[in-house]
Amino acid sequence: MPIELTHIGEDLVAALLESLCRRNALSRVVCEVSGRTLTQDIEEGGLGDVVHFRADDANLIVQTKNLSFSCDGEQKIDVLCAGENRAIAFEAKLGVERMGSAEFGRRFCVECEPSKHADGRISGSMVAVLERSLPFGRDWSLVARAGNGQWEVTRQWWLVLRQSIITRWRNAGSLPVLSARIVSFEALAHLYGSRQHFDQLVQRVIGVDFAARWGIPLNDP
Repeated sequence: MPIELTHIGEDLVAALLESLCRRNALSRVVCEVSGRTLTQDIEEGGLGDVVHFRADDANLIVQTKNLSFSCDGEQKIDVLCAGENRAIAFEAKLGVERMGSAEFGRRFCVECEPSKHADGRISGSMVAVLERSLPFGRDWSLVARAGNGQWEVTRQWWLVLRQSIITRWRNAGSLPVLSARIVSFEALAHLYGSRQHFDQLVQRVIGVDFAARWGIPLNDP
C-alpha cells in the first residue's frame, strides 16, 4: 500500500512548521480567512519568544474548578505549538473525501457530551473540543499535557486543510468552524521550498532502517 499524505500528515505538518520557525518565517503562515499570521497568535497568546512544534503526543484535558476531563478514545492534538506555559493547537484534516462544509460539520463539529465511561471523560471530536463545544458552563480551560510538560491552550487554534477543500468551503459560502485559523497544506509546503526540498523532508519524516526500528532480526545481503 503506498504511503498517503493522510498517513504522515501530523508529523509532516510539525516538521514544516518547525523548519519555518527556525527560519523565523512563521509570520508568513497566514490564515486564509482572517489574514492573521501565526506569529501574531503566538505573540498575543503569550507563548513567549521560543516555541517548538510537537506531533501527535499531547493529550488534551478539559479543566473546570474542581474537575478535569480527558478526551474519550485517548485522542491527541495533531500538532502542538508549545511555548513556555501556553500553546496553540493545530489539527490537520488532509483528506479530500467527505470534506464538504456541511459534512465536515456533521463529522467533526457536533457538541461534545459526557462519556459513558465511569471515569471523567468527554466524548466528541478534537475539532469540537478546540471549538469549545462542550457540555459545561464557561468556567473551564483546555490544557495540553505531553511528557513532563503542561500548557494552557489558547482559544485560537489552526486547522490545516488541502487547498481544494478551502476553495470548496469558500464557494459554498459557509465555514463549519468558528474560532479556527485556516491554512492550506499547500501553502505550508510552498513556504518550505522546492519540490526536491519537500521530497527530502518527506523522506526524513518517513525514515529508514525499518527492520531495526521494528525489531526484525534481518541480515544484510
